Order: sequence, then structure tokens, then C-alpha cells
Amino acid sequence: MVKLTQEQRFLYIERNGSTCPYCESDNIVTTGEVDISWIYGYQSIACRDCDEEWEDVYKLSGIHAKDDNGEFLRVIKGGKE
Repeated sequence: MVKLTQEQRFLYIERNGSTCPYCESDNIVTTGEVDISWIYGYQSIACRDCDEEWEDVYKLSGIHAKDDNGEFLRVIKGGKE
């Protein structure tokens, strides 16, 4: 396994995880379900071009709550979006 540089990690996050952090291919797939642990979620990802694997880490950033009409409102960090 190739070690990621700090720059590769930043670019991967900046690109919203849309390309492989190792080879920059967009031929990536999830390889399992999201595992939830407290406020974090973890999901295994793999690149079909370079065969590298890594784990994405997600953090709770908001909630969707229903209004008086039963419609979902998108709420981020305590305020309406």
C-alpha cells in the first residue's frame, strides 16, 4: 500500500471524494455499508484502476426535521439552510 501525502489527503477532501486520492481516477466504488460509530460514519472505498483501498470518514453535520406540514426542512449546524 502506498502512503498518502498530506497534499493528496487535502485534494481528496477538496474534491469531495470524487476521485482516487492515489491516482486521481474517477473509477472508484464503495465496498461496503457505512459503519456508524457515535457521530462518525466510516465507509470502505476502492479504486478499480490502481487497486488501492481506503476508508472515508463522515461526521454528523446537521439534521432534516419535519415542519408543521410534514415536509422535511434541511437544517445544518442548528440553523436553516
